[in-house]
Amino acid sequence: MLRIKRCILKKFVLGRQLNMNIRNRTVLLCFIVIAILSLALSCNEPQHESSETDGFAPMVMASEAKAVVNTEGMMRSPADRTSSGSPDSEQMVIKRASIQIIVEDVKDTIKNIEDAVVLLGGVVISSNASDNDTFGVSANLQIQVPAEHLTTLLDAIKFGAIRVPNESLNSNDVTEEYIDQKARLENLETTESQLSKLMGKAETIEDILSVQRELTLIRGQIESLAGRINYLETNVSMSTVQVTIYPEDSGKPITDPDWSINATIKNALRGLTDIGQFAMEALIWGGILLPVWGTVAALIIIGQRTIKKRRLRRQITIESSESIEN
Repeated sequence: MLRIKRCILKKFVLGRQLNMNIRNRTVLLCFIVIAILSLALSCNEPQHESSETDGFAPMVMASEAKAVVNTEGMMRSPADRTSSGSPDSEQMVIKRASIQIIVEDVKDTIKNIEDAVVLLGGVVISSNASDNDTFGVSANLQIQVPAEHLTTLLDAIKFGAIRVPNESLNSNDVTEEYIDQKARLENLETTESQLSKLMGKAETIEDILSVQRELTLIRGQIESLAGRINYLETNVSMSTVQVTIYPEDSGKPITDPDWSINATIKNALRGLTDIGQFAMEALIWGGILLPVWGTVAALIIIGQRTIKKRRLRRQITIESSESIEN
């Protein structure tokens, strides 16, 4: 009996172990099948994406080129760069001066001015001298000098002059324009760099031509902006001076440089107005003081008449006395 129970128990345990082995093998087989399917899908996915990309490569490349060009407008605008710039940024001011001088010797003055320009680190751009019957020997000089030495040069020019009929100094603040141009140039250079990278990815002739066309447009804009920025920097660092030189005698203009027909007419009208004002003030004062003056005049007349009457009476009395005595 005991042996039978052991046999039954042994069969039950063996059957249970067999079932567990079968179950474990089934689960393991499922995991293997799932892993194989996942690996197959992951291998097929890149091929599918690459085939789609290859099919639409020309369209994507052209759209990317246009998108890169449009990034210039999406970047921070020059106005934002200007407003966010440091308040301590250097001010960009273009200075231009014009001066007329009358001297004893025009040639010596030209030599002295040229020497002063060289000492101050400037340059004489043009020098013209003329001799005619009206003005005699005169000269015109156009000079560029470092902006920090502009005042020194003007003082040196006026030092040997007998008279300075005209002198003017103009300043033009180009700080905002300069910052704006620099910001635009930076945006265009960034766009050019992105287009150059995109050029390396181009595979078809159509893509290459499209990117090259955009690069050509960007390069033209960059060169234009760079030229304008260079012009501003040069004119800010170097001030321009226009000098006109006349000799003392024949170099003077026929008319006084300060004379103006408009000014003469205004002065004549001003004189006439002054006369009218004086006459009007005299009438007003006379009208206001007339009672006083009338009273004084009446008193004077009455006094004179009283004195005459007294003299007449005295004379009549004297004559009467003389007649009585006789």
